[in-house]
Amino acid sequence: MSQLRAACVQFSARADKSENIALMAPLVAEAAGRGADVVLLPEKWNAWMDGPRLRPLAERLDGGETVEAMAGWARERGINLIGGSIAIVADDDAVHNVSIAFDRNGERVAAYTKIHLFDVDVGGFRLDFGVEGQP
Repeated sequence: MSQLRAACVQFSARADKSENIALMAPLVAEAAGRGADVVLLPEKWNAWMDGPRLRPLAERLDGGETVEAMAGWARERGINLIGGSIAIVADDDAVHNVSIAFDRNGERVAAYTKIHLFDVDVGGFRLDFGVEGQP
C-alpha cells in the first residue's frame, strides 16, 4: 500500500509580495524536510489585497516572481506543490484568482481559475470581489 504525506502551510500574508515569498520559502522547505510529498499553500498567500491594489501585484501564468519561486521550490525540494491561489493577469487583461500545481520537476501541471468569488468581512478587513468576481 502506497502512502502520501501532505503538508498544508498556514501563513499570514503581509502587504509586500516579495516579503511574502521570502517568508514562505523556509516554510515550504520545512514541510519538504518533514517528508511531505505534496505541499499546499493558502489562498492569496503572496498578496492579500483586493481591487485596484491587487492589479500591480498580479502576474502572468507563464512567469513572474511568485510563479517562478513556486516552480523552483517544487524542483529544488522534489515535491508536488499546489500554490493555493495567486492573482494572475489573463490574456483578456482581467485579474483572476488562480491555483497552480507544480510537479517534482517544477513543471506546471495544472491551473484552476476560481470562477465563484465571494465578498467577506474578516477581522475588520473586507475582501470585495464585486458582482462579476473581478477585483
